[in-house]
Amino acid sequence: MKLHFQRNSLLLLTILFVFYSCAKQDNFSEKIHPAFDIDQQELEQLISTLPRYQQYTILQRPQVFLELVKQVLELPASYTILVDKNHGLDMNYVPSRLVSLDNYPEILTFKPNMQLSADVIPALLALIEAAKQDGIELLVSSAYRSFSYQEDLFNYWSAQANASEVEHESAIPGHSQHQLGTTIDFAPVDPVFAETKAYAWLQQHAADFGFSLSYPEHSKDFTGYTFESWHWRFIHPSTTAIQKNFFDNSQQCCLAFFHIYADYLRELMLQNTQRYE
Repeated sequence: MKLHFQRNSLLLLTILFVFYSCAKQDNFSEKIHPAFDIDQQELEQLISTLPRYQQYTILQRPQVFLELVKQVLELPASYTILVDKNHGLDMNYVPSRLVSLDNYPEILTFKPNMQLSADVIPALLALIEAAKQDGIELLVSSAYRSFSYQEDLFNYWSAQANASEVEHESAIPGHSQHQLGTTIDFAPVDPVFAETKAYAWLQQHAADFGFSLSYPEHSKDFTGYTFESWHWRFIHPSTTAIQKNFFDNSQQCCLAFFHIYADYLRELMLQNTQRYE
């Protein structure tokens, strides 16, 4: 009788141990990505404000999405900071490590003394090299602009036309992506650029080097700007990948997402790290 009781107790303990182990494994497997303390239901809630087709795309490939999110969160803030009609930069904001494009003979410029962030130069050189191999010549027309430069430029164009019309074509001071030192206008700065081989090539290849078209065609309703085929911002290949695959290839939508959720997602990464230390 005693032996029978011991056997039954041992069997019960074994069943409880197996059950606990399975429950623990199931709980761990609920976490979608090893870097984030987030499960499927929490991810669905996180993206619930996005358009339904974007939600669907993300939920079809949550691992890929979160891996790209992780990569983007590890980038310098200047690559993904949202600068648009409603979100601006301080008048004293100046990018660190500005360098003159005159130092790089491979970079053809419209005028001397233009500058960009040093972090963008390797990608720009690679972009220009690849374009050249395909018979495409890229000419830089505009790069970094200070707050005061943008102020003078905006005032000049405002004097030529109605201010409300100008705001769809020129950023008010503090709201120009050029102040970041990561944005380029390719020549010619004119609607005709959209008809060039250079634009067609950029459409196909620029994302591979981390460059994104800021104001695409038919996007005025949510960017606030008319189509600017010449205006390209460096946001890094990881960001262009998540933009292309999960945000309908819209820079505005992609960067708005990170503007809203980046801090929360970093907190989820931190919680996950602390959980398994």
